[in-house]
Amino acid sequence: MKISKKIATDCVLENNNLFQRLKEIEANFVINNYMVDRMNGKSSFVLRQIIKAYLTNPKQLPDHVLERYTEVCSVPGLKELVEKIDVTQKNIRYLSKEEFKAQKTEIVKDRAFLRLMSDYVASMTDLYALQEYQKLYGGESI
Repeated sequence: MKISKKIATDCVLENNNLFQRLKEIEANFVINNYMVDRMNGKSSFVLRQIIKAYLTNPKQLPDHVLERYTEVCSVPGLKELVEKIDVTQKNIRYLSKEEFKAQKTEIVKDRAFLRLMSDYVASMTDLYALQEYQKLYGGESI
């Protein structure tokens, strides 16, 4: 006879005093812990700042992200502008100052750009995100 997960949870765990006590400990000392809340707040702040930096200046993203964006961008005429650039790495970083300024608003609204930027940020480990934040906003010399 196979016992479904719902029956096992409802009958065995929910009526188990030890399980209920462990759930209370988890809620009081892990989930609602001020140190956990502080770390969650810090991580949210760091990620918001990193995203803000990339939206303010997309050229701060690494070349591999910008090269991928060039392949999938949906801004009219942008691929053609990038293809005209006489460099090995073809991406928006190497557009002229005027061309980039004219395209920037459309780039940061482009769904393809937002998806690639989001995927890049989502792939960051905690340590890497902190290092990236430090590089973007830290007090190291220029």
